[in-house]
Amino acid sequence: MNLTNNVDFLLITENKKTVRLKNNEWNGFKFGVYLLGEYTKLTVDCNKKSNKKELGHLKIRTSHLWMKSVTSTIDCSGLGFPSDSGPGMGGKARKPFCSGGGAGHGQRGSEENMVQGNGAGGPVYGEKMLLKQLLCGSGGGFGFDGANGNIRYGGSGGGVIEIVVEQHLLNYGTIKANGSHGTGGWGGGGSGGSILIHLRPRPTTSPHVLGNITCKGGNQLYSNKGGDGRIAIYGATFLPEETQKIKPRPFNSVQ
Repeated sequence: MNLTNNVDFLLITENKKTVRLKNNEWNGFKFGVYLLGEYTKLTVDCNKKSNKKELGHLKIRTSHLWMKSVTSTIDCSGLGFPSDSGPGMGGKARKPFCSGGGAGHGQRGSEENMVQGNGAGGPVYGEKMLLKQLLCGSGGGFGFDGANGNIRYGGSGGGVIEIVVEQHLLNYGTIKANGSHGTGGWGGGGSGGSILIHLRPRPTTSPHVLGNITCKGGNQLYSNKGGDGRIAIYGATFLPEETQKIKPRPFNSVQ
């Protein structure tokens, strides 16, 4: 049997290599996905620079998923709704020298003192089980900087990652769909996106390794940070210590 890389399987051995897969279509690799290099990145072909409204949704179906290095990522961060858009968008600053609100998703977005003219945090939306809808994170509201009152845009929301692993998951890197930061902290943080993972029941001799999985909001160091997104993991249950590196806390079911 002759197998072809990037068709039957996906093997990345180079360091600092980025591979972009088809957007919003299933990328199937019957014989596994193996990220073996340092600083390898697997993402989706979503060009936000040419089309800000395009949303990133990475869909992978594979037998095995092995991310060998702690520096390897599957990443759809910042590929959701842009500034001032989306169902949980942060509120706009209402006067100069005020900040935009953080976007909401799985959590409400944060905000500074609204009485002073700062934008409100965005609302919660979607459902925690991720069975009805997989939604991108929303964009933070724009603000005005403290130097000359110029508009500073909010961060984009995180995109969507959907993974089906039919045999074995070994994640020693990071799977993430985080919201991005607003400009200079004046723009509100984008909210985290959605990550849905379907697994086979846990192998008895070689258990799944979940590793780092995050859908965090942007602007984590500011008071107008974006809300976290949503994560759901199906097919196997895990002990609390096995999910310590997952933020936000995932919905988990064997069904």
